[in-house]
Amino acid sequence: MIRIVVKELNVGDVEDPELYLGVAWGDFAQTEQGKWIMNHGKDLIYHQDIDHSIFSYKYTITGEFTDEDALFFKLKWGHLK
Repeated sequence: MIRIVVKELNVGDVEDPELYLGVAWGDFAQTEQGKWIMNHGKDLIYHQDIDHSIFSYKYTITGEFTDEDALFFKLKWGHLK
């Protein structure tokens, strides 16, 4: 299993950033890429950081994938963030 970054999301300076993360992830999960990640990814987790340069929260979502799925993901969507 290989852990890779599947998506990075920025959430503005809000009172409850995790609530807004849920909305942003829900919208993303309806895309082709999001559906593929939900079907093939294991142990999806998010990491929260603060981006001081734009006063927002930065979320990095990672997941574990088989070698074949990780290769497919990198070839198809590796250039996107």
